[in-house]
Amino acid sequence: MPTPVSRITSLRARVEAQFEKSASFVAGHPWSVIAACALFVAACLPSIPTIVFNTSIEESLFPDHPVRVAYDEFKEQFGSEGFIVVTLEGENVFDRAFLEQLRTLHEALEENVPYLDEVTSLVNVRSTRGEADELIVEDLLEAWPESPADLAVLEARVRSTPFYQRTFVGDEGRLTSLVIELVNHVDGELDPLAFEPDPGGHEEQAGETLSAIHEIEAVAAIEEVLAGWHGGRAQTHLAGLAVTNKRIVQDIGENFIVFLAFSFIAMVFVLALLFRRVAGVVLPLLVVMATQLGIFGFIGWRGSAVNMTAQILPSFLMAVAASASIHVLVLFFQRFDAGDERVNALRRALGHSGPPISMACITTALGLGSFLVADLAPIQDLGVLAPIGIVLAWTFTVFLLPAMLCVIPMRRRALAVPPALDARGGPRLSRVGRAVVAVGDFSVAHPRSVVAATAALIVAGIAGASQLEFEFDALTWFPEDDPIHRDTEISDRRMGGSIVIEALVDSGRENGLHDPDLQRRIEGFEAEALGVGRGREVVRKTASVNGVVKEIHQALNENRPEFYATPGDRKLIAQELLLFEGSGADDLEELVDSQFRLARVSLRTVWGSATDFAPIMAELRGLTRRWFPDEEVSLSGSVAIIMAAQVEMQLGMFRSYGVALLTITPIMMLMIGSLRGGLVSMVPNLLPILVVLGVMGATGIRIDFFTMLTGSVAIGLAVDDTIHFLHNFYREFDVTGDAREAVRRTLETTGQALLTTSVVLSIGFGVFMLASMPTLQLFGMITVMAILLAFTADIVVAPALVTLVTRHRQRRAA
Repeated sequence: MPTPVSRITSLRARVEAQFEKSASFVAGHPWSVIAACALFVAACLPSIPTIVFNTSIEESLFPDHPVRVAYDEFKEQFGSEGFIVVTLEGENVFDRAFLEQLRTLHEALEENVPYLDEVTSLVNVRSTRGEADELIVEDLLEAWPESPADLAVLEARVRSTPFYQRTFVGDEGRLTSLVIELVNHVDGELDPLAFEPDPGGHEEQAGETLSAIHEIEAVAAIEEVLAGWHGGRAQTHLAGLAVTNKRIVQDIGENFIVFLAFSFIAMVFVLALLFRRVAGVVLPLLVVMATQLGIFGFIGWRGSAVNMTAQILPSFLMAVAASASIHVLVLFFQRFDAGDERVNALRRALGHSGPPISMACITTALGLGSFLVADLAPIQDLGVLAPIGIVLAWTFTVFLLPAMLCVIPMRRRALAVPPALDARGGPRLSRVGRAVVAVGDFSVAHPRSVVAATAALIVAGIAGASQLEFEFDALTWFPEDDPIHRDTEISDRRMGGSIVIEALVDSGRENGLHDPDLQRRIEGFEAEALGVGRGREVVRKTASVNGVVKEIHQALNENRPEFYATPGDRKLIAQELLLFEGSGADDLEELVDSQFRLARVSLRTVWGSATDFAPIMAELRGLTRRWFPDEEVSLSGSVAIIMAAQVEMQLGMFRSYGVALLTITPIMMLMIGSLRGGLVSMVPNLLPILVVLGVMGATGIRIDFFTMLTGSVAIGLAVDDTIHFLHNFYREFDVTGDAREAVRRTLETTGQALLTTSVVLSIGFGVFMLASMPTLQLFGMITVMAILLAFTADIVVAPALVTLVTRHRQRRAA
């Protein structure tokens, strides 16, 4: 009865035979294969120009995610909560020349910004006042100040009105802001009767929902207006979540070109150094280009926007496609230069390297496909696109590359067979090749010492990884000296904040917001919310219907300051709000629903990471329970989206790492034909990840949107080299029965390819260290570290492990 090992050996031989048959088929029909590949690539080209980028943090959550559902419902009711803030900094806001410049900028923004709902500034912010028994709600600068006395009156009114502070005036009168709000739907107008009561309690809106793409267009238009605005000595600062998204897209576009250009140049250099012939350079690049065009054609055909994680796809696929091509070409040129006919050299090369290339592509696809279990759209999207790209790379390597090898002109190297072989009959090695073999010899001679050192590294890595922290903060993706930090800091610390937490208070009944007690509790909640964060002034500004109620009550009582308070009578509140609506003001639409049942309390806060906001949100939830024990209250807004994204990022990381291990390990067992051997083979693959995570934890590097990708990317790539080593080791071990000789032969034939592919992969991911975004630089650095550690593990740890695992077979043979 055949043993499991013999069955695996027989299966390996049959698979190799199938790849040799495939090579024979391609050699018999090379032009047909080339034409089919060319037609496929040509079909992909038209859809590539349609690709667009989308980096919206909101859309990082899937539409059915509970936090996203609540956020979308909020936007349907009240419109987009996001805003763009243009802050002007001058010597005196209440100078006539400054106000003229402000008005010019205000009008330019209204005329030139697409998807605009409203621009609000000192020019048109509401002014609520009473004259006799009449309530007047008009623009603050309805009557333009002509004299110093008019300016003094204006300044006194602004400074005495709480609504204006930290939004329309700040820093002792040196700052003012224009708040730009965009429409929620871009292809339809709001129903003019939308604020009237309706059965659903929602505003009727039509058209396509405003997307991150639309926001980016609006921000670009704002930047163009600011560039052409002549504000004298006044400085402009632009802040808001949409501004950050636009910068991310801009940086992705710039980095994309840099990554591709540098990767291409570096790869040409490495291939030329390795093969020293035109075919060795051109053919891998041809496979790379076909793979890239194929995957981006698929992206364009799919019609969905490219998100922030997809920018790593080109470099990743370039490295994968080039690595697979190198393994085939190294063996082909060895046989071809040794005197084999072209077809025979191709059969030997594909039969020898085809199975490990295929297994490596499967495990790499599984490693990246593990991102499918993450509930973050950008991460899951990478889990779809990367495996498809890997399949394309495998297809072009196994079919297009052999077909091209059959038809292109090619000469054998000048060196004949005898000088190319050493005394043992094996290929003559370079100094680097001999060094790799010497390292393998050392590991085989001292397997227990190597394994003990490996175990110590694993323990240290686990200890360091236990200290890892997570962070979701898009602002940290930019260098500290980037203007976006300065502009956001001015909006946060000197004005009202650049990001929003939305508290939605449901009174549970129609006209429930007319209740004086509820109004006072909203007022109390706002006052305490300004103190959350242990006095750090995280919440800088609040806005609610209660502020409007107090303004109206003050205006209808001779504008006296002591009447800036909540009325104590329910009917009086209802009457005053009705008067406010009758004045033509539409501000209530953004603060309450049409039935006066649901109140929106906006809390403008300073920018922070999800980790920073976690205790703030917990404190706010405690306040809502205390101030609104009988009402239903939910917290939504941009901050809620950011926090949910971080939670999903943490869960997604652990899930994807787990899935990658659970799917790749059985494949390794199947390839080796042994449960113990399969488990042992995962040690060289896990070692780089544990060491990298340990270093990150020990040095305080936090896991963010990009660095979380490192583990699954690294395990997918690390397994490639391990598979090539183990496949060839057991192939040679079946012949020699001696682990030392099998390791030596393996490293002689594939050691150089392993080193070269590791260099290519390092270049592919090393280009990220040229990125303008620090987080991408960090991703590139730690991924290169993992790749180099994986190569080291495959020539140091793997030989020691297979020596120990095969001892019993060697003893039986002896």
